Amino acid sequence: MRWRAIPSRELSWHRLESALVLRNERTGSTHLLEPPAGEVFRALLQAAAWMTAEDVARASDEALAIVADVLPELVRLGLAEVQSP
Repeated sequence: MRWRAIPSRELSWHRLESALVLRNERTGSTHLLEPPAGEVFRALLQAAAWMTAEDVARASDEALAIVADVLPELVRLGLAEVQSP
């Protein structure tokens, strides 16, 4: 599977110490992402293309097991999309 953040034009976000505060304009929801979820999301947001979990782990400096747990949660929150093979 490959992952990407929703388009940045649909988000407002601010760094709050080590966390990210996000407003999803698509859903009207606001989220507080503590590390490591915030780092995983930032890696997706900065990517120019769909990423594998391994790509996200390298870009975020997080362990693959952590990334694998965070990615489905970001999809559930409406902050990321998944592309199945």
